Amino acid sequence: MFGKKQGKTYQLIGVDFGSQTIKAVAISGRKGSFQIDSAVEVACPQGAVVNGKIQDKERVEQALAQLSRSIASRGKYVATAVSGTDVVTRTITLPRDIDSDKELGDQVQAQSEQLIPFQNTSIALDYGILGPNNSDSDQNDVLVTAARGESVLDRSEVMAQCGYEVKVVDVGYYALARAVMALVPKLNPDPSGANLPPTAAIVDFGASETDIIFLENGRITSTKSIPTLSGAVYDKRIAAKTGYPAAEAERAKTQSRLPPEVEEDVTKPYIASIIKQIAQAVRIQQSKVSLFVLTGGSSLIPGLQQAFIEVLKTETIVPDPFDLNPKLRTEYVQHGAKYMTALGLALRSFDNESPNINLVDWRAAEAKQKTHNFFVMAIAFAVVGALIDIGIWTMLNAQIDNQNERNGYLTSQISLLQDKINEIEKLKKERDEMINRMKLIEQLQQSRSTVVNIFSDFPTLVANGIYLDNIDFDGIKISVKGLTETLARVSEMYRNIDIESKGRYGNVQISSISEDKQNDSKSTMTLSNFGLSFVSNAMVEAQKSLEKKNNKRGGR
Repeated sequence: MFGKKQGKTYQLIGVDFGSQTIKAVAISGRKGSFQIDSAVEVACPQGAVVNGKIQDKERVEQALAQLSRSIASRGKYVATAVSGTDVVTRTITLPRDIDSDKELGDQVQAQSEQLIPFQNTSIALDYGILGPNNSDSDQNDVLVTAARGESVLDRSEVMAQCGYEVKVVDVGYYALARAVMALVPKLNPDPSGANLPPTAAIVDFGASETDIIFLENGRITSTKSIPTLSGAVYDKRIAAKTGYPAAEAERAKTQSRLPPEVEEDVTKPYIASIIKQIAQAVRIQQSKVSLFVLTGGSSLIPGLQQAFIEVLKTETIVPDPFDLNPKLRTEYVQHGAKYMTALGLALRSFDNESPNINLVDWRAAEAKQKTHNFFVMAIAFAVVGALIDIGIWTMLNAQIDNQNERNGYLTSQISLLQDKINEIEKLKKERDEMINRMKLIEQLQQSRSTVVNIFSDFPTLVANGIYLDNIDFDGIKISVKGLTETLARVSEMYRNIDIESKGRYGNVQISSISEDKQNDSKSTMTLSNFGLSFVSNAMVEAQKSLEKKNNKRGGR
């Protein structure tokens, strides 16, 4: 769990709400190597912010609008802080074997209900693991921080009115300590553990109070607020001595333009009071402080740093953020001590690991974002799936259309081919008919002389006493019918055709002989009907010759 990410990191503008001014710092770069791009300050209307609480949102929004126009940054994400009586921090111990964030959260929630003094109000709570407990290695020290929910909500609302989104709500102490440790590297723990950093006390001179933050081994061990040591008290003494308005007294103090009498009558007594109360706070803390770090606008009071060194016999430094970007110095603002808390807030851009505190409910926001991402991914997968289905459907339809087009082409070609086949069949039929006509013509042509010869032969073939009344040609077969006086006459005709014709005719057959029922009863001659058929051998030869010719034509 140690070093667990406390939500997503963003490029943040640090915004420090003070009772007299609102300060903002924008940075760029990365952890361990960054620069300050912009540092601006605007006056906060009197009474709009009191002891860290926003009392007049409308006037604070007006001041933030002016701040937004002044800062050289296009960033829209903000880190800010709560302080004073609206925030409480406690250190508890929990078993190290807790590896579920939900279980850890439940344990913290259970113990916090007994430690947090806020009653009947919404609470913003966060926690972070500091590391193993010094007394029991099986336990972890867990830093628990709670703030009044309205304080967190008020800051988010006024920033939103100016187009900013609050991503981090820190604690003023932690932000200040982060900035100090970034500018004073020797306060950071040695990763090898060979050298311990000096025990330090950060003394932050604010407009309404002075805060002391004690650091041991790079960790905040305790804090103390001294309301009697405030910039406002010092400003009032200056105003009373010089007759300056409060705002002019503040500018004269920060720009070192105070009259000489102020130094003797106001500044030196005020410095003496500071040294006395700081020394007393250190004794109560029973901490061997080896380094004082002075921050805030009043830390630049002439002679204050030297007094710490000479009276408290302790190394004292006043870190200057403007050393990172000297271009930020102006004629009236030569030192950036008052921007330390805003710088520490901006540094959350690079450092969002436990035990850093974020009183914005980032866990719920992260869970909501995960749920949102899940639905986005589900919708994306559904859309991709639908697109794939549409693509497959389109491809299949294209293939089907293509196949249908090919099938249509084949059908049209088959239809054309069928038409050609039908035409060929028609031509074949016409050819066969023509051939048959040619056969008939040839047959007639060849049989013309044969028929003449047959009729020429009839006088010699037909015996006396035979009367023909019908001659029928059926191809090569010749059939005759008639009347005969006697059967002997039919026999004689049979013999004439079969023998006397000398092979011109053959296959003689008598088909019928019968008495003629129509004979005249008065006639003395009896006639009989007969039928006889024979084949013309000349016609047989002609037919064979014709078939041979036709066979040759069919072969071609």
